[in-house]
Order: sequence, then C-alpha cells, then structure tokens
Amino acid sequence: MFTISGLRLASGNVWGNFRFMLGSSIEAAQYVGIDDNQGTAARRNTVQMVETIDLTTTAGAAMRGTNQPFYSRMRTRISNAGKIGVDATTTFNIDVEFTEGPI
Repeated sequence: MFTISGLRLASGNVWGNFRFMLGSSIEAAQYVGIDDNQGTAARRNTVQMVETIDLTTTAGAAMRGTNQPFYSRMRTRISNAGKIGVDATTTFNIDVEFTEGPI
C-alpha cells in the first residue's frame, strides 16, 4: 500500500494520475486518478494505492535480497491548469508485505 498524505494541489483544477514504481523496471499496473475541480486556491489531498507486484518474473527474481527504491510517479493531463506538488507537510507511507513462493 502506498499512501501520500498532504499532496499539494494549486494554481487551478487538477486532473492527473498517480502510480508507483519498484526499482527501475517494475511499475504498478494500475493508476489512481486525481480529479480535483476546486479552482486556484492551494489545497491538500490524500491519495492511496494498493497493488500486488509479481516478483516471480525474471526481473522480480533478480531483486530478491537487494535494496530497491520505491518511486512515486505523478503526471497531469494536457488539459490540466493546476499543479501537483509536495513539500515539508507531505507524508509518504509505504506498507510492504512479502509472501514467499517458488520462482
């Protein structure tokens, strides 16, 4: 589970997507939509994503026993007038659970 609390939205309406990436090669299959039609005032939002990542693939198996970074990936749509941002009051929380199985 990947949660972002206090995501900053400002400068206009925000339409965009959020997903996360494990290491440099495994990206979450689905995204969470950010749809905020509240104008130009700065405001805060919480976005949460739950995803199952299959590490039994060749790329996943190579990650076993290594340290891998998590990246948050956000982008706005072309028609977007607003901005997505983070600052000192934004919190990222990652809850990871592993289930062992054959490769």
